[in-house]
Amino acid sequence: LLTAIENGDVELSFQPYLNLKSGQIAAIDVDVKWQHPIKGIINCSQVFQQVSNSQILMSLLQWQISACCNLQKIWYLKGYPEVRIRLLIDERQLLHKDLLSCLAKGIESTGHVNTNIELVIHDTSLNKNHEQIKRVLVQSGKLGFKTGILFSAKGFLPVTTLHDCGIHSLSIVHDAFVPEADADIQAELIKGFNSLCKATNIKLLISGVSSDAQKKLYLKQGIYTLSGSHFSEQQTAKDFELVLKRFKESNPANNNQTLIDKTA
Repeated sequence: LLTAIENGDVELSFQPYLNLKSGQIAAIDVDVKWQHPIKGIINCSQVFQQVSNSQILMSLLQWQISACCNLQKIWYLKGYPEVRIRLLIDERQLLHKDLLSCLAKGIESTGHVNTNIELVIHDTSLNKNHEQIKRVLVQSGKLGFKTGILFSAKGFLPVTTLHDCGIHSLSIVHDAFVPEADADIQAELIKGFNSLCKATNIKLLISGVSSDAQKKLYLKQGIYTLSGSHFSEQQTAKDFELVLKRFKESNPANNNQTLIDKTA
């Protein structure tokens, strides 16, 4: 894996969130793709499962931070709209003793001061080692990183934890918690999450939206920040820069339609 990074065989891929009310790109989820010479393309989650050496995971994270900061620097210099990058980190990375130094080195390597990166952790991580994680998140916040929670429907989310850890966003995958069979249950669950986020001043993001019916389900509840194949497939950095260029050259605030070309 380390050799693959050095050889440029590992690259970032992007899945944007579109705010359908403003027409702007609200944020982007960043994944890692490894072009393995034998196994083909391996995604980030598979990489985490296969790596047992935590130091390799930290090297990968530092590379991700550096790559994201470098891209943000390039986009900034080209005058593209500022977009928050959301980076999912593994629990082993989150609790690693070198996490903060890894984050700091990743930022320093590019010299870009306008870092806009959100570290996304699984909700189950908050249910364990709470005090340690709280300290880590507070310290990472001082370095300029925001924190997001990915809700997996496997843990629980105490409101005090959300407040104490300074959580910025809560992202939910549509298929993870919404039963397709019962529209009333769908509406009540979505309404509950929306109310929780409003009460705690946390941004609610929905990913995995794959149809117009699902989109309308969230819009009806006043939830506008959505992501998924209905709007865009995952894109390479090169393709996503074309998206940012189109946003720069247009006025998306007057157009709530999908501005991301699925064929890019």
